[in-house]
Amino acid sequence: MSVDRVQVSVKRSVLAAGGLGLLSLWAFAVRGASEPPAFTASTEPSAVVLYVGMTAPTTGTTRSMTVYGAGRVELRKQRLTRVEESFDLSIEPPERDRLLRLAVEHDLAEWDDVSIRARLARSLGTKTIVMSDAPTTRVILALTRYERDGRELEDIKKEISFQAVHTAAEVAPDVPELMGLGLLVEEMNALWTNARGEDQP
Repeated sequence: MSVDRVQVSVKRSVLAAGGLGLLSLWAFAVRGASEPPAFTASTEPSAVVLYVGMTAPTTGTTRSMTVYGAGRVELRKQRLTRVEESFDLSIEPPERDRLLRLAVEHDLAEWDDVSIRARLARSLGTKTIVMSDAPTTRVILALTRYERDGRELEDIKKEISFQAVHTAAEVAPDVPELMGLGLLVEEMNALWTNARGEDQP
């Protein structure tokens, strides 16, 4: 299949109502109101500020979204090293910041894999999640500054990999980081839908 490249201007992706969105609102209500973190990210055209990818284990196919500092977005679908589908998008700075804020306000800038898996295990109790055929979600978040509760950090880069994100987020709505991963995947799917001109991703 040939690579399809188009230029699309996107003002705002549409996040599906319900589902993880409603669970996320519930989770924030449980956590209580707090001052949201402050952050900045690079505006350089070549700087990757956010990457979201989902890989299917049975086919090795990855669908991804790469957001650059100046607002360019690359959507790629590839199987192993072969790119099967590609779109180039342009988003406005407020939309870029909204995507980053979604990650930051779900604590992805402070991702701690050990802590998250321990909290998920407590939520699961005696239940289990079937992982064998579940997709793996990978997220990269790069910030030039991050400030929260009086702490200020510079040049943060978080690389996250987690399998069965949506199932984990549904069974553990009190773990905001899992909600954040699931919502970023939904945002990526919405951009794919927009780029393809389809009703479904």
